[in-house]
Amino acid sequence: MRLLSASLLVLAFLTPVVRAQEPKLKTTLVTYAPGVLPAGITAFFQNGGEIVPFNADPGGLGDPIKYEGPKKFVLRESIEAFGLPPEQMKPPIAVVDLPENCNNILLLAADAGGGKLRLIPYDVASGNLKPGEYKIFNFSHSVVSMIMGPQKFTISPAENKMVRDPSWSGEAKAFSMKIATIKDGAATLASEAMWEHYPQKRQVIFLFDGRRNGEPIGFMCFNVEPPLRFEASR
Repeated sequence: MRLLSASLLVLAFLTPVVRAQEPKLKTTLVTYAPGVLPAGITAFFQNGGEIVPFNADPGGLGDPIKYEGPKKFVLRESIEAFGLPPEQMKPPIAVVDLPENCNNILLLAADAGGGKLRLIPYDVASGNLKPGEYKIFNFSHSVVSMIMGPQKFTISPAENKMVRDPSWSGEAKAFSMKIATIKDGAATLASEAMWEHYPQKRQVIFLFDGRRNGEPIGFMCFNVEPPLRFEASR
């Protein structure tokens, strides 16, 4: 019994040390909501030594956020909720593990029902999504075929794909972009246009179900800014 008590005592002293050594991430967060979030919902997260509001908008990417905090990203309904003892805390609005060793994270927020959110992080680090490249997300219910200049590919619902081509470096240029839906092996053209490509931009494209008659697929494209710099530790 004395040996067991001594072991527990040692563990009690060691546990805070282990927790103190848990790695903290330093990264840039960019938020987006593929759909409309519940009206009136509020969410906050811990960033460094502050509790700050969380926002995600279906109209465009949020401003880049310099994030310094734990890998486990937690949203709670109020600032005060973070100060409650564990036994009084309500379940979080959302929780997700952020990718490590990634200087730029695209964090998607979706309505999970019951006042909860679903968070989905994607690695858009500067070494993975490079200037002149595209990361395409298919949020529609259709298999989509795309032609972007020399690149031809299909992308299934809930799939994402990196698209790059050697000819897209250098100067700005225009190429044909075609989007079609695939059903029972047959393609139906959804849109066709000339696309202006800028080799310095790192872009994400979101595909959606069409929101108007005669529009089977809608899409939005945004430039992902370079990750924010952190000051060197003194």
